[in-house]
Amino acid sequence: MTAWARLARWRTVAVLKRPDLWSLHLGYGWLGLGWLFLGVERLAPLTGGAGWHVIGAGALGTLAASMMVRATLQREALPPDFSRPATAAIALVGLSAALRVAAASTAPDLLMPAAALAWMAAHLLVLWVLLRVPKRIRA
Repeated sequence: MTAWARLARWRTVAVLKRPDLWSLHLGYGWLGLGWLFLGVERLAPLTGGAGWHVIGAGALGTLAASMMVRATLQREALPPDFSRPATAAIALVGLSAALRVAAASTAPDLLMPAAALAWMAAHLLVLWVLLRVPKRIRA
């Protein structure tokens, strides 16, 4: 809950038009959800280690993809504006995490491959975005 308490102070509504910032909020939101799931698992175990998947795939996946794009743009002295493919990649990471968690309780034969495909597509998009960032000439 501490993660969500911190997130509440970040004024998420003010950054909804900035994918480079709301993606960080989304990752931190996944972190709060993961801690909540881990707390619930202490009382009544959830199937498939859902809490760890929310933290690993949801929080860390979202934050890592976001920061790779942000850091690359900053390194090349470009504005931190996410392109549509970068924004789609972040959405696909979230979709992948949600599908993975859902697969633990329903239709794993369908949802696990869908989660894997969304994860791969997300990271291929991140790679594509990173390869297209123009390199500045260094003296």
